[in-house]
Amino acid sequence: MVFEAGLNPPGGIWQDNYVLKNQSEEPEHLAGTSILADNAIHIHFLYMVSNTLGFFASLSIILLLISGLPLKKRISIWILTSIMWVALTCTTSTYFITLTSISARHLAKHASSPVAVPEGWFIAWISFICIILLVHFLRFVTKASGRIEVIT
Repeated sequence: MVFEAGLNPPGGIWQDNYVLKNQSEEPEHLAGTSILADNAIHIHFLYMVSNTLGFFASLSIILLLISGLPLKKRISIWILTSIMWVALTCTTSTYFITLTSISARHLAKHASSPVAVPEGWFIAWISFICIILLVHFLRFVTKASGRIEVIT
């Protein structure tokens, strides 16, 4: 999915080279380049970073699973789980960035704008991930403190 999203960015790609008449011969846009990159460079940058991280995290999971990683060891499961969280969060970010970039920006002044909906869900997703990370961290600290008491 992230591979396809990388090849087809939101807004599509330019189909032709466009050169303004009576100006430089340098084209305004080139065929095969992202329309979003020309119109909203910051959104395009976030989109590409999120999509690329999700792509490499997904490839890493596949590589680790087919390489014979011992799945009975806790560290192996912890590594796979961490990489899966990165892949899911990046894929979700890419999805929300896409929704934001293809939404009608002229409706943003309204309370129920299409841009506000993805931003709200994205904040909810990040909050959910933070809560899960906090729970896992607290479990880790509790187990670690139990081990320290046993040792002393």
